Amino acid sequence: MSYITEKQYKSLTDKIYTTLISMPDMGIGEMGDCRDESERIVDEWMENNEITWLVPLPEFGCGVTVQGGVLFYCPMMLDESLDLACLAEVTEPQSQEFLDRVNSIFKTEYKL
Repeated sequence: MSYITEKQYKSLTDKIYTTLISMPDMGIGEMGDCRDESERIVDEWMENNEITWLVPLPEFGCGVTVQGGVLFYCPMMLDESLDLACLAEVTEPQSQEFLDRVNSIFKTEYKL
């Protein structure tokens, strides 16, 4: 399973943006164009490599991702980092509220 956090996404897009903006001869143009292009590159990479988002849900004390229609979670530590070593399938969701939050993020339709 492959996933990316928002922090990792931002880091990747920032590195690509810095590279693009430092090479004006590439023809990308202005700063906004370089930012858009860096996001497009990372989005395409994620899609081509079947990489999904790992989204922290501090209100539920975990992070979640969906891979192949299966919902996974990992516990959130006290410092709000995610314990990726404990990533596991959600087999007994704690509430419909939790599933509603997941559904709003991943455009899924999980129900209790």
